[in-house]
Amino acid sequence: MKCSHRCSGAVCSICVGVLLTAIGQDLSPPVPKKQCIHPENCLTETGYGTRICMQCGIEAHGGPFCKEPSFMYPRGHELTIRRKQPYTREKRFRKYLMRACMSQGLSSVPDDTWRYLQEHRPYTGPREILFRLKRSKLNNKCYDSLPIMTKHMCPHLTVPEITYEDTKLALRLFGRIEQGFPKGSKFVSYLYLLEHVLLRIGREDMLPFLNRIQCPKRRRQYEERIRTTSSAPLVGSPARVVRIDLY
Repeated sequence: MKCSHRCSGAVCSICVGVLLTAIGQDLSPPVPKKQCIHPENCLTETGYGTRICMQCGIEAHGGPFCKEPSFMYPRGHELTIRRKQPYTREKRFRKYLMRACMSQGLSSVPDDTWRYLQEHRPYTGPREILFRLKRSKLNNKCYDSLPIMTKHMCPHLTVPEITYEDTKLALRLFGRIEQGFPKGSKFVSYLYLLEHVLLRIGREDMLPFLNRIQCPKRRRQYEERIRTTSSAPLVGSPARVVRIDLY
């Protein structure tokens, strides 16, 4: 079956490049010594970070896939291109917030971690689970999944959940705080920021089930940085050290 590319050689360089991508080979073409002089409308995207001129046949780096890293993987008899999503502060904070809300599957915690926790039961509360994780030699201790761990390891406790309205309020407050930090500027710890936001929306009941920063010096630094850069109105009480040895 012939391909649809207009290649002059016996072997289609585009098809070979896609195949090499699928098996993990570097297919970046060498930078041509001769530069294309034809207009943009003569260029065709290859789908793996290069463009080919349909007039002179020169292939060069360029196109949208060069700006956003991507990778290809086989899917049945096809090759699917998946773009790597860019990092944003909001996405990172949303991840921590969703973990605090237990909006995650059990498979998000590795089997080794679940097995380790199961072997060292029982636990009186999240503090004991956190203590046990810190003493372990696990590669992935999943501190941010402490709420869902507590729910399954401590069935005698009721882990608080968050409402949809509180979630929207938390994200909106985070957006107001983030506005005070220009791109590239030094941000604050997401662990502390999560605690700060939950306190300010009146969800202090969730704090005992989170892995929180205990160093007073770091806490003062983060709070001062937020206070001096953020224009977000105060919704609840400012972040402070709340006793977490309740459980």
